Amino acid sequence: MWRSAKSNPEMFWVHIGTLDKPEAVSIGAHTGVESQLPWIHFDDGLPRYRCDEDPELAAAFAAADAGEK
Repeated sequence: MWRSAKSNPEMFWVHIGTLDKPEAVSIGAHTGVESQLPWIHFDDGLPRYRCDEDPELAAAFAAADAGEK
């Protein structure tokens, strides 16, 4: 787990596979949906966000891709 300090110090990144009980976690939205695999379909009614539609989110993902910790 690490936080993206430059773009949003309140945002933490956690890989779901590192959790002991991932089913105990709830999510509030789907982000980065522009890279969603075409055969995955979520029908949960949660908001869906593209990174390119939210500059702060895009910066956070860019920092994550760059390995910024």
